[in-house]
Amino acid sequence: ASATTTLPLTLMSGTLNARVQAEGRSRSEKSNTPNALRLTVTPRYFETLDIEILEGRALNRQDNRDSFPAAVISQSTARRFWPDSNPIGKRFRLAGQNAGGSFESNPQGDGGASSADGRAEANSGSTEALPPSLGRAKTNGGWWTVVGVCEDVQNYRHSIRYADFSVAQIFLPLEQSPVHSTALVMRTQVDPLSIVQPARHAIRELDAGLPLEDVLSMQQVIARIDTQNTFIVGLLSGLAGIALLLAAIGIYGVISYSIGRRSHEIGVRMALGASRRDILLLVARKGFLLAALGIPFGLAASYALVRLLSAQLEGLSAGGAMGLTTFAAVALLLLAVAQLATLVPAHRASRINPLNALRHD
Repeated sequence: ASATTTLPLTLMSGTLNARVQAEGRSRSEKSNTPNALRLTVTPRYFETLDIEILEGRALNRQDNRDSFPAAVISQSTARRFWPDSNPIGKRFRLAGQNAGGSFESNPQGDGGASSADGRAEANSGSTEALPPSLGRAKTNGGWWTVVGVCEDVQNYRHSIRYADFSVAQIFLPLEQSPVHSTALVMRTQVDPLSIVQPARHAIRELDAGLPLEDVLSMQQVIARIDTQNTFIVGLLSGLAGIALLLAAIGIYGVISYSIGRRSHEIGVRMALGASRRDILLLVARKGFLLAALGIPFGLAASYALVRLLSAQLEGLSAGGAMGLTTFAAVALLLLAVAQLATLVPAHRASRINPLNALRHD
């Protein structure tokens, strides 16, 4: 069993709670102090969740208030800060941390959720106020020393479908980075839910007033998050569909109005020998030009908006193959919708009787 402030796959995208300054890098440049996700865990956290330690060691009971501040970082974090050297033994400092090593503020992740992985069961709850001595580790001027590198952990909800390791992940020992609420994670070889009552009894024996809520297996956590993600995707897809429908209606209305205004011209063209195919192409070209002129402006505005949001939400990027593919697909979709919206007006224009059009005007 172990405890953590943030369970895997439970954070909303963009949730961050620290800025990291690696030793030797100036704090004057924002790129040298990127946003990060700070997690506080107990010694057996990595073993309980089967997170592999790739270099160095995991946190242990010796990482207490009487030892130097120790930390484990993710593999992507190690590559980001020390791409050409061994990260073990390197040091970093967290923004919001004073020279004495304590935090001025201690925002944490989703500590109220419960989880387990396949064969594990997890309980969550809040701890009582921690004793004053807890967290008084040897400070070293606020610097934390990297003692281990673990594999990347999927902490964000969207990671269920899309792995995102762009955010720096830092794991600190509970005794050196105290918090007021944690999620208790338990691993078992039997049905996770079968040990719920024994776990409740054991926790009550330790502290009868300790609240225990939201007891779930990891499968239930994943199912709940997947359902939420599916709902959000469905909602956004529905809104996008409505926006696309409104765009199609707008194009249809403009083309229909244009044909009504140009019925005399179309009648003259047909009287002079223009075929129905020529009229269809004339109207279709009009719809294509409307879309072709509007799409670049829309793509430019979308790109600027994504760039603006990417400065606030870690992991969001307008560049890369995925971003370019998305923009290209949207542009092609809008062109197709524009052409479909012109079909009815174009067909109606091709059936105009030139005699009636000329007589009417």
